[in-house]
Amino acid sequence: MPFLKRKKTKVKVSAKIKAAVKKSAKIAAKKTIAKKPKLDEARLNQMIKERAYYIWEERQRPNGQDSDIWAQAEKDMHKNIK
Repeated sequence: MPFLKRKKTKVKVSAKIKAAVKKSAKIAAKKTIAKKPKLDEARLNQMIKERAYYIWEERQRPNGQDSDIWAQAEKDMHKNIK
């Protein structure tokens, strides 16, 4: 069906329009990239505390392993932040 084929045409675009399109694309890309919020010390400590509680629960609430559980929670949080 040759009558359905469209003829390709080239459109000349000025350098100013090309530059404007490129600039607007860069601006749009910057806006869409999600910035990670800064994590303050209090929020990080709260996250570690919550993780430690879940680890303690998973291990069926053992006695005397507080420092081990806290260290594991810190390790998990720092791994997830990076």
